[in-house]
Amino acid sequence: MIHRVAVHGGSSLDGHVARFARCLGQAIATDTRLTLVTGGFSDRVSGEGADADPNEARLTSTDYEAVEGAREVLGAGQRSEAEWIETWLPSEFNRGSDDARYFRAGAVRSIDGATPQARRFVLVKGVDAVVTVEGKANTAQVLDLALAINRSALPLPFTGAASASARYWRRNRPQIQKWFKLSDDEWNGLEAVDLGSLDGAAMTELAERVLTYLWRGIERRCLALLPFDGESKEFFAGVVQMVIEDEGLVVDRVDLEPEGGEIYDKFTRSLAAADVVLVDITGFNRNVMYELGHVHAKGVSPLLYQRVAIDVDPAEIPFYLKPHAIVTFESGAGPTLVEDFRARLRKYVRKILPDRPDRSVDE
Repeated sequence: MIHRVAVHGGSSLDGHVARFARCLGQAIATDTRLTLVTGGFSDRVSGEGADADPNEARLTSTDYEAVEGAREVLGAGQRSEAEWIETWLPSEFNRGSDDARYFRAGAVRSIDGATPQARRFVLVKGVDAVVTVEGKANTAQVLDLALAINRSALPLPFTGAASASARYWRRNRPQIQKWFKLSDDEWNGLEAVDLGSLDGAAMTELAERVLTYLWRGIERRCLALLPFDGESKEFFAGVVQMVIEDEGLVVDRVDLEPEGGEIYDKFTRSLAAADVVLVDITGFNRNVMYELGHVHAKGVSPLLYQRVAIDVDPAEIPFYLKPHAIVTFESGAGPTLVEDFRARLRKYVRKILPDRPDRSVDE
């Protein structure tokens, strides 16, 4: 699955911030799982750009620098920019002011909307994550929209202006840390960055670190709890896993964790990171029931399923599970019932994750 990352920000970047925006575009383009999305806004003085003297005052936009960085990577790898860069422009270049200039790069998509605010909403809603570089009122509005619809948005405080504003960076610290699973040390590290002190290699490393954080905000994880017996594992791998992965989620299974350590610690870490929880309650396995208790204690609503033979009545459900929806699959059933079971899984995932990107812009 290809994910969209929108880079949004200021149109009057200084030399150091412009260099970073270009490095960020390079980092995104290096990852073949990502498409770079910008609004195509260019407010750039001719003859100046990221190669200019860093102490020389100039104008260059976040959109322009990120795209130019991506183009450098795509050109070196002989990859088509139409597949990895998207420019989302107002319909018929309906500019908000006479001096606004737009550029076209990669696949150009038209955004309908009577106002600039409406078009920004379409942009935020249609991508998997947003990262902001500097910026003023328009960038602040993008961050407001992301917070309103629970879209992962990472303002970079070391770039200044709206992205460093206490209104977004500090006031929304719990939400930003949750989205990107940032530790306190990682949070403080972003605040401590001094772009002016970084050479080219350090700037590239910083962009790659930001990309690592963005991936944490893009990925949605499904924790699968099931008995360790072969039949349970075979059913999950053959029937369930395909649906979860098709819906764009990464599957976590405690029994397949590669690192050593206590299984309880692995389980609690996976539960804390999970967006969706599936539980196979077939036979009411004691370990699974113990894990399910923790799920309920966290206030998470899991999908419960059980497997029974066609000629056997479903097991008596414990009273504390009866209020929950339980999907029953009749073992040995034909393809039609397999697809019906999968359809119910999809419905559950889409109900739990209603804030997933709107892909209608593709149509």
